[in-house]
Amino acid sequence: LEAFTSRFGFIERLSSGGGIHVNTIGGTLSFFVPLLLSLLLDGGIVQWTSNHNNQPIRSLVILYKVVVVLALAMVLSVLFFTESRGSYLGCIIGVILLLVWKDRRFLWLIPVLVLGLIVVFIVVAKGDLPDFIALLDTTQENNTLQVRWDYWKRTLYLIQDFPLTGAGLGVYNKIFQGLYLFSPFASELEPSFYAHNLYLGVTASMGIPALVLYFTLFGSFTSMVLSSIHEVHPITRVLLMGLSCGFLAHLIYGIMDNYLPGEKLGVVMWIYLGLVTAI
Repeated sequence: LEAFTSRFGFIERLSSGGGIHVNTIGGTLSFFVPLLLSLLLDGGIVQWTSNHNNQPIRSLVILYKVVVVLALAMVLSVLFFTESRGSYLGCIIGVILLLVWKDRRFLWLIPVLVLGLIVVFIVVAKGDLPDFIALLDTTQENNTLQVRWDYWKRTLYLIQDFPLTGAGLGVYNKIFQGLYLFSPFASELEPSFYAHNLYLGVTASMGIPALVLYFTLFGSFTSMVLSSIHEVHPITRVLLMGLSCGFLAHLIYGIMDNYLPGEKLGVVMWIYLGLVTAI
């Protein structure tokens, strides 16, 4: 991915920092996995709505399905190579919610996954919680979770000092390098580029009131979906379900990572909000 983004300059210009981090790509793709899967598993609504006696229409329906399958395959393949575990977790939860929402018989997936985690914890990790967490931390250095924990604690320090206004947009790294020296040897400090958490990042940049507004937007999104899901056309219902589960997948991703303020890929969240509002 790094070689791809460096070879094609127009991809580098998509983000304000001159390049796209793989976790940012993973967070963006988490929007689309549940959406594309919802469009694919429409229960035959598209075929039922179309005129089966019209061959051109049937051909378009087949073409539509092929395009959705290819798009889903492309998204999953790129998502796999990002190695963004926050995106993986968000997509898994979003897909499970989507399947259960479409068919309650998929509820069996939840106890199976819980049982699988218990077996891994007891058999593989020997019942030791640090070893179990280490299994999830699959980077070569085995320090992803520890690094994020350190970033979260540092971000909380910043929020305590700027609770109402935040430190400002795009100054997270500068603030830590200039004001918060956690080591007497500056050369040993790891650069704190961002909070690695959507909710802490918003609060650190714009203050606690901005976080309240963010959750208000999420609540409005949920309210609009629940109030209209049974009133719309079946095809639109399939779209709403995919948008909702994709949005949830991204919010789960936001626990582990976040966009830097001003990154253009962040517009996807606002497009999802706009689509649900329009529906």
